[in-house]
Amino acid sequence: MGRGSGRGRAAGGGREAGGGHGVGLAVEPPVQDDFLPPEGPALPSAGSSLPSERPAQDRSAASVPAPAAAHRRASARPRVSRRTLLAAAAGTALLGAPALAVALKAAGGQRARRLGPAPEPRWVYRGEPLVQAPAVFNEGTALVKTRPGTMVCLDLENGSRPKWVYRGISLSPTPVLLTYGAAVALGTGATLIGVDPVSGIEQFTLDFGEDFRFDQLLGSCNGYAVSVLGARLQRQSAEQGVATSTSTVFGVDLRARRALVIPIDREDVGVDLRPVITPDYFVYADGLRNVSVRNARDGGSLLWRHPVGHDLRPGLAVLGRTVFALGSELIALDLGTGELRWRARAERGSFASLGVGGSTVYVTGTDPHGVHAFDAANGSRRWFCETPRLNVDTPIAVGAHAVYVPAFETRNGFYAIDAAPGRLLWNFTDGRETGVNNWQLSCDGAGHLVAQHFDRVYGLPAA
Repeated sequence: MGRGSGRGRAAGGGREAGGGHGVGLAVEPPVQDDFLPPEGPALPSAGSSLPSERPAQDRSAASVPAPAAAHRRASARPRVSRRTLLAAAAGTALLGAPALAVALKAAGGQRARRLGPAPEPRWVYRGEPLVQAPAVFNEGTALVKTRPGTMVCLDLENGSRPKWVYRGISLSPTPVLLTYGAAVALGTGATLIGVDPVSGIEQFTLDFGEDFRFDQLLGSCNGYAVSVLGARLQRQSAEQGVATSTSTVFGVDLRARRALVIPIDREDVGVDLRPVITPDYFVYADGLRNVSVRNARDGGSLLWRHPVGHDLRPGLAVLGRTVFALGSELIALDLGTGELRWRARAERGSFASLGVGGSTVYVTGTDPHGVHAFDAANGSRRWFCETPRLNVDTPIAVGAHAVYVPAFETRNGFYAIDAAPGRLLWNFTDGRETGVNNWQLSCDGAGHLVAQHFDRVYGLPAA
């Protein structure tokens, strides 16, 4: 295969991009019965290379300040019915709600568990509809993406108005990557855009030509390279292109301005690739229902596979030297060898989504609905917290002292659970039913919780 490289022109005053250092990443009651009012008041390395070479496009003018009049603080006047807690009107945030009682079905009937009041947001940003991707934190700010194709930077202390807005990125449903001293996102076609995360000024644009398409930014394995899911196109004419190689994984070296194909077969990629990428490993649930691990340093050679079965969930987690995966049970595998370390089975129902933090693995479950906590070292069960029905397609957000899980219905918001005793703390909602626009939750470990819902971003104090 030929080699493709993009040459980036520095934006803004002719400054050459790429001089910075990379930033490291890595019980089901009906809906109306969920809440009862309280009593009383209310890899990117070697492999086959791309053939074409294209100069980068200069898009420095795409970074502009947001108009001040476009954003305002959401109203904070809730109206509480006797059967549900909904917003007073469409688009009204439910802030500082009184303590609630959550109804949970049990074998002996229904019992009510009293919750504390949800925290009041420190700020609310209201803008354009958001991309379904969690926020990324950088030096006191949160970076989010919107559907018109913008990257928005919000101050964590007061994000009601953005610090800057960059226009011209794709709608890829993955978060911004912080690497090579830039906030990196996909552009149109086969382009990668790097923006200064502090100022919002474009640092580089790498365009790999019309013979390729970049669809999804997968992650970064070091301070200068990213992995991208896309397609190779064969053009029979200048106007028409047909994809002859779909689900191709590219490794893009931002420093050398070149892209290489990681040798992962189309069947191996599957339909929902969500890898965990480290400096040494490319870890993913493959299309053949295995946990697969490739070498991130030699171009993607296969190190090992562990068969799981048809019920393998696409989202994996890595904590230290252990890979965690969900199928009919939770399994822990040695990252280097694939050896099984331990397994845990749900007593009833099944496991659905997971998150890791500290020395604990958190897993959502069904029948009953709730969150399980397991010791990451040996798989012993630490606690189970029963909740109303959850959206199990969204990963668990893990903070320093609490974990956060979205409700099944978007109008019911999300729940906070104390990470130590496994106690249900509170429920936050803005009362809006937005269909497929799920809540996206992010914690920075320093007391900040960012919750995105449709066209709003809520800055909350973490529990």
